[in-house]
Amino acid sequence: MGSVNSANNRVSFLFAALALIATGCLRPLSVKENLSEGQITDLKVIRKPSPEKTLGIVPRYDDYLEGYLRGGVVNPDGKPVAGAIVKVSDSSGRPSRDFGSGVTDQNGEFRLRFSLPIRWNRLDFTGKVRLSGGWDMISPRDDFRVYFNRKNGVLAYFPKEFWIPGRARKAESAQDPKGLDKLKKSLKPPPGKKEPGDIFDDMGFEP
Repeated sequence: MGSVNSANNRVSFLFAALALIATGCLRPLSVKENLSEGQITDLKVIRKPSPEKTLGIVPRYDDYLEGYLRGGVVNPDGKPVAGAIVKVSDSSGRPSRDFGSGVTDQNGEFRLRFSLPIRWNRLDFTGKVRLSGGWDMISPRDDFRVYFNRKNGVLAYFPKEFWIPGRARKAESAQDPKGLDKLKKSLKPPPGKKEPGDIFDDMGFEP
């Protein structure tokens, strides 16, 4: 009987652990004061397994704040830019794995999905928005910062700059994106040599 009870206890413990894991993967998030309404949206806290912390068969979890960072890109005339690729780099200048990339729509707006780890009930990320796809920043932008304190529920994103000014990388690259003009010049024969199709010039024929 003792062995049967022991087995039942182990099974009950296993089911309880699985239920705890299943219900603990998504924690409700209460933002008491959102200082970034309209710029950081669709927020939720997700629990993800942490391979480096897991010992044995029972996984260890970390909390992540997930959502979207919104913004927009305009040209020097203040008109929305469509089709610009927007990315985020971390404080060291390397591409951030915590942020996805995005493309501006017809209104010049973008949404970047992020998943940022929460450590000791706080989140503090510093990064920089970058443009690519034929577009550059008009001037270097200040680093942005996402800060969240889980205890008091305050979420902040600053500087609160929605529109980012950009410009085409080069006018000639926009007109000739594949460098066809350079390719044509490289195919021309050197001075003194005739291009194919001029072989009749040596035969005395005139137009």
